[in-house]
Amino acid sequence: MTVIGVVVPQITTELGSLSDVGWYGSAYFLAAAASQLAFGALNRVVPHKYVYTVGVFIFELGCLISGLATSSKMCIVGRAISGLGSSGIVSTSLVLVTNIVPPKRLPFMIGALGSLELVGQITGPLIGGGFATNVSWRWCFLINVPLGVVAGLTVFLLLRGSKQAPWSDILTGLRTIDAVGILLTIPGSAAILFVIQSGGNTFAWDSPTIIGLAVAGGVLLVILFFWERSRGDLAVLPFKLFRNRNVVFGATFAVGVNMAVSLFDYFVPFWNETIRGISPERAGILLLPLVSCSAFAVIAGGSLATYLGRTNPVMIIGGALVIAVSVLLSSINASASESRVLGYSALAGISALATQQPYLCGKDLSPTAISLMLFSGMSGSAVGLAMAQAIFINQLHDNLDPVEGINVAAIIGSGATELRNVVPTDKLEQVLKLYNLSLVQVFYVSVGAGCLMLASGCLVSWRRTENDDSDRLLHEESADSTQNVQKTQENEKNQSKAETNALTVTPTSH
Repeated sequence: MTVIGVVVPQITTELGSLSDVGWYGSAYFLAAAASQLAFGALNRVVPHKYVYTVGVFIFELGCLISGLATSSKMCIVGRAISGLGSSGIVSTSLVLVTNIVPPKRLPFMIGALGSLELVGQITGPLIGGGFATNVSWRWCFLINVPLGVVAGLTVFLLLRGSKQAPWSDILTGLRTIDAVGILLTIPGSAAILFVIQSGGNTFAWDSPTIIGLAVAGGVLLVILFFWERSRGDLAVLPFKLFRNRNVVFGATFAVGVNMAVSLFDYFVPFWNETIRGISPERAGILLLPLVSCSAFAVIAGGSLATYLGRTNPVMIIGGALVIAVSVLLSSINASASESRVLGYSALAGISALATQQPYLCGKDLSPTAISLMLFSGMSGSAVGLAMAQAIFINQLHDNLDPVEGINVAAIIGSGATELRNVVPTDKLEQVLKLYNLSLVQVFYVSVGAGCLMLASGCLVSWRRTENDDSDRLLHEESADSTQNVQKTQENEKNQSKAETNALTVTPTSH
């Protein structure tokens, strides 16, 4: 995300798609969120290295499509495909590490992986800005293809896992996956997100498209609720998870914190490039305080939670920081000094110290619970960017329409970096002021995210993590999942045996 954030203005310019500014991020997170539960289910029955390899292949295919995109829609489709693949990569990586590394060395390995993530977060803006300024924004996507091929082949060829179950058992396990629940989740979530993002912008709120999608999305989610309830322990999201206080409010916190982090990573460089008119390379450098402080704040937040023995204080501090920095960022304008913006950016990075706390709310989280946390976080990112785009474009229309001699459609259609070329010189100062006013209002979304974080941090159990027994249901859920597969296998064997006996019965003589 830090690589893409600094090149979005150039993408909107080349593809003429300012109205799609949020989709380059939200399409990725939506696909990742919708498929997260599916990959979590696959990891329970399919050898992990196969799931990981498939995830890498899908991710690289999406990068290739985005890098070669000739239209905004093609680029968005590529981002969605990459999000689908990233879901398999992220969830399976966590499972692989816990399976391969001995328990005593697991904290060290998690720390090592965190260090590699730090490198990516810090260098991402520099790499993205360098490509966009000196070569092309397309290489931010294309560079991933050869690197991903090497990574996928390395895992597939060299990884030696535990003894593989017979393929007949794996196929039986696949039949227990809640495919209907997954298929209801994807279009239902996509419809609601599209309504949030396009309502009042691309389509009027009372248009047949928006009304139809809102109704369809709502109906699908209601059907999903009753379907999941009827599936019991075989549901993609077992209802017993939602009886666990830590899981519920941990997932809610994940929605808020990921919503805020995505907005900061996405719109701070966007503001620098549009309002200040600087190059992507320079914007990448100016983003360093945010991403570097964010990376090290995550480690500090984990250390503080370990020292205190509780996650709540870190979650509450994170929520308060998000609210404070969002208010500060909503006050900046074209005359703001560079040091002021850099200071706010650094504070935005520090506010990310609680991003890993949902995974510490209960010890030894089951694969389904981890998938729920990841699903919630990615959903928060997708919804946050969708809401931000809707606010930005709607406010841009409202603020610029009254200005005489300004073609708002041309400004939106030309892209972010062409703003100074499509606005008359005598109107530029006024337009920049109104453009800035429209843009900074997206940070009110992160104010709401911070409030959600504060509330969730207070409602998570205040017990010490090492004595917390609230995760009992998670262990039961994992055990029940295994038992369900075994029961399915046993039932199929009994049915097969009964059919065989029926065929071999000697006919009665008459």
